[in-house]
Amino acid sequence: MLFRSTANMFSVDLQTGNTYIAGAVTASAYSGLPNNYLYVTRNTNQTIGGGNWANQDVIFNNQIYSQGISYAIGSGLASLTGGKVYRITARLAWSAAAAYLFQYSCYDSANTQIGPTVEIVQSTNASNNISDGTLDFIYAPVANIDIKIRMTNSTSALSGEYIRGDLNTQMIIQQIA
Repeated sequence: MLFRSTANMFSVDLQTGNTYIAGAVTASAYSGLPNNYLYVTRNTNQTIGGGNWANQDVIFNNQIYSQGISYAIGSGLASLTGGKVYRITARLAWSAAAAYLFQYSCYDSANTQIGPTVEIVQSTNASNNISDGTLDFIYAPVANIDIKIRMTNSTSALSGEYIRGDLNTQMIIQQIA
């Protein structure tokens, strides 16, 4: 038996189980679905000219995918919309010249920390390479905000070390509500 009316927005054929929906159905038609996202990586190493890495911004120089979240490759700032909820994930792989302290987090454009601190521990082997440490948290800005990944002021690494562009260095932002 088919129950359908031209006044219905939704109907079900009870014999076949087929459903009928009037009009187009898209994810953007529903509030709260994760329809905004950003995926950026490093495809080259990031180094600094001199000094140490404390308070240095991480720049992801390769935008892979983006929908509804803008990213400025020159400054490393991603623009989030207030009133939405985001999952922010960042991973950094490092090449060090010696044993140093590496910490990073998520900051706003005024350099106020808004995420937890991740500390990366150097490998005990002779390579001085450090596998990615993962930052992963939920953030719900009340107003529009620009965010970035930044080394903390406790980072003691010096020039010569670098964030690797070949080992899973990335940032992913997903709107979840």
